[in-house]
Amino acid sequence: MFESLVNGVVAPATALALSFHFVMGNDAEPLTVWVVAGSVVVPLGVFVYEGSAIKRYFTERRMSVDLKDEQDPLIKGGPPPDDVTVNGVPIDRV
Repeated sequence: MFESLVNGVVAPATALALSFHFVMGNDAEPLTVWVVAGSVVVPLGVFVYEGSAIKRYFTERRMSVDLKDEQDPLIKGGPPPDDVTVNGVPIDRV
């Protein structure tokens, strides 16, 4: 997924870099309306094509962060209380 996103950004960045005279000298390409339009369409196309994978990635990441937040109080909560019971039956501590 990230490879597609990078490729979607590289094409417009390359078109922009090739239009700078200080980078390309006399071989610089003119920055026309078509180049700008293509620089917008390419990332949008990649985003639409990879949209479900991007959504799935961020959904899974958010779920893992939410689970981590829920587990932190259990881990950092300190020792359990003295009156521990299982199914209503008190457990004796050793």
